[in-house]
Amino acid sequence: MADSDSSVANHPSILRAMPSLPAMLGFAMPNAISFQIALGPPLVLMARHWGASSFYIGAIAALVPLLTMTQLYMAPRVEYLGFKRVMLAGWTGRIVTLILTAALPFCSGFLSRRFQLEALFAFMFLFNLLRGLATASWMPWVKELVPERWRGRYLSAEQVVVNISSALTLFGCGWVLGDDPGDFQFGFLFIVSFVAGMTSLYFLKRIDCPPPLEGAPTLEPVRRWVNRVWRVKPFRRLIRLNMLWTFALGAWGTFTVVYLRDGLHFPERIILYMSASSTLGALLSAWVWGLMADRFGSRPVMALTSRLILLTALCWLLLTLGLIPPAVGTVLILYILLGMGTSGFGVAINQYSLNNAPAGFPVLALSLFAATSSFSSALSPFLWGALLDLLAPVRPRVGPLLLHQYVWFYALIALMIVASKHLIRQLPDHKAAATHIVLYHMITDYPLRTLYAVQGMLTGRTRREGPPTRG
Repeated sequence: MADSDSSVANHPSILRAMPSLPAMLGFAMPNAISFQIALGPPLVLMARHWGASSFYIGAIAALVPLLTMTQLYMAPRVEYLGFKRVMLAGWTGRIVTLILTAALPFCSGFLSRRFQLEALFAFMFLFNLLRGLATASWMPWVKELVPERWRGRYLSAEQVVVNISSALTLFGCGWVLGDDPGDFQFGFLFIVSFVAGMTSLYFLKRIDCPPPLEGAPTLEPVRRWVNRVWRVKPFRRLIRLNMLWTFALGAWGTFTVVYLRDGLHFPERIILYMSASSTLGALLSAWVWGLMADRFGSRPVMALTSRLILLTALCWLLLTLGLIPPAVGTVLILYILLGMGTSGFGVAINQYSLNNAPAGFPVLALSLFAATSSFSSALSPFLWGALLDLLAPVRPRVGPLLLHQYVWFYALIALMIVASKHLIRQLPDHKAAATHIVLYHMITDYPLRTLYAVQGMLTGRTRREGPPTRG
């Protein structure tokens, strides 16, 4: 086990501790390109281009987390089938569905829009079913490969790679789609998604993997092993927090794209460019979040990033009320702040789940963590989509303020983030420092260390005294 192998854990660099790191990051890069097209704003814009309703968009977005719950079926089996074998089978199957999806836009001459939307939903259902079954092996595989002391920084490095790839993908998609995209442009993007998915398989095959367990798995009823995980109080609290958090933010990106297109009338190209800017926030902050989580614990990082996302939600609320001008620069800043917050929270909560999975059944616990998160994420776009359609004709005024459906959308999200802050405080974390100490180091310690490092490279000299350290 990576957790118990002290000879590996004591390596002075992450590359020595993780020989598979280049392959893991190599897999993350084309995989991010593939899913940003297949499951991101280009998919939403194509469906909207074909006349899809908000409920349809919510339903197709919900397929991703809803079918991730199938890992509850796979969880007891993956250690015996082999982590790599399960991932390769699922990723190969989902890539096949991408070429079928890519064919749909090129068939617009003889297929009705209704049929295209129905076929798109069917292909995305199959895509996400295969993905859900396969992902049961990913987090346990990561737990095996990444020593505990490096997990925050590994998750940060992965986020950096994913966000660079996502940003370049969205900028490229914006350039391809232009201001008035047609079916040919959407079809071309899905061909790119297929090619990137094939490339990700090349790296996936090169990631080290422990051998599968011998014998046959003990296939107890799902209800029984779920209850066993649920009885672990700290992990139960983590699951509750994650469910609330994913419900609150699960539809943010999808319906913000719809609001920018239909409410503020931004062209598709500009929307994709602004969506890509959220990755800039993640790039600016991801490595710092990982360092902070490894040094001070996950909980204070979750506390800080939840405050940042709450601020962002309140700014979106003011923008929808017309109290902040909906300029491109304003929206870019809000996307960058969102990227910084979601990146840090994702690093922290995933690190906490890896470090606190019950020792006797970590694969089952991590699968339940992912499945419950997926259930909440699946409900989120369904319910938000239905609510937005329901509230669309209801547009009361309070003085000069128009309370349209997106005002309620961001107001309710902000309330849920406030509730999540209470749940964060309930999480036990023996490594956790006070939040104000972490904030102090973020704005003094690490920027100064960066400046000293740059000074040393320019002058060839090193300082005997560095910036203040904890304690």
